[in-house]
Amino acid sequence: MAIVNCMTHALKLETNFEVSSADTHFFSGNTVRNIDDISKKFHRSFRVLDGPSDILQEGEWLIAFIGFFPSHYDYEGIADEFDCHFMLFEDGVWTHRPGANADIENVPESEFTSGGSSYPVQYFAVRRVEE
Repeated sequence: MAIVNCMTHALKLETNFEVSSADTHFFSGNTVRNIDDISKKFHRSFRVLDGPSDILQEGEWLIAFIGFFPSHYDYEGIADEFDCHFMLFEDGVWTHRPGANADIENVPESEFTSGGSSYPVQYFAVRRVEE
């Protein structure tokens, strides 16, 4: 079943009806590896940025990974799947889809960089690549 959430919003995949809920779950705490796997599958490339003021190249857009939260635990009670949150920056505004099929909301950058999460915000430049 196709799904839209904050990751599909940030990676601009919401018109791709091949995105399933399995594609949007991270199975590792390694954010860069997870984004790399998803990016390759859906014809995106990305690069890690030092911060939101880094210069974007032509065709790129800015996203922020603001943290991951356990969504499933194994038999020993260890988290083995994570619910992640991504933001998209366009036209001077950060936006977020706060859950599967939820409405997109504008979010002030101060709201997700003020230290409310124990996970450091990571910024990425993303672009579409040819199939």
